[in-house]
Amino acid sequence: MKKLFVTLFAFVLVACSSGVTLNQASRDMPKGQVAIGLEVVSTSSLVSDGILLAAVKVSGSAVTKQLVELVAVDNMAVGIFGKSQALNKVTVIYALEHAEKIGQNVHLYMAGSSETDKAELEKSASQKNIALHYSLI
Repeated sequence: MKKLFVTLFAFVLVACSSGVTLNQASRDMPKGQVAIGLEVVSTSSLVSDGILLAAVKVSGSAVTKQLVELVAVDNMAVGIFGKSQALNKVTVIYALEHAEKIGQNVHLYMAGSSETDKAELEKSASQKNIALHYSLI
């Protein structure tokens, strides 16, 4: 019963986390540099979001494939936004783990409310020599 409660509590926390808008993700993006915003689409259902989250962790998505292509381009700034902060994080981590080529001077811009997510994303980005700009909201 305790495991069920903890699992349900975790799902409620994910569902209640606020989404990130394009304005929040692009707030720190440089002006005058090639900048692209990628929207990580989520569902309106907590259960469906959980299934989608697991699927992206295992096999990626169309957005992860686009992100892998974009981080291979030199002088690129990419803003990541969407309704689910957890899905945004998993998408970026999956893409960085599967990116074979990384361009020079690549920057990722995100916003979220979790210090833990920020630390995980910074670790993944630094391993690929990508500058991550994560704004806490």
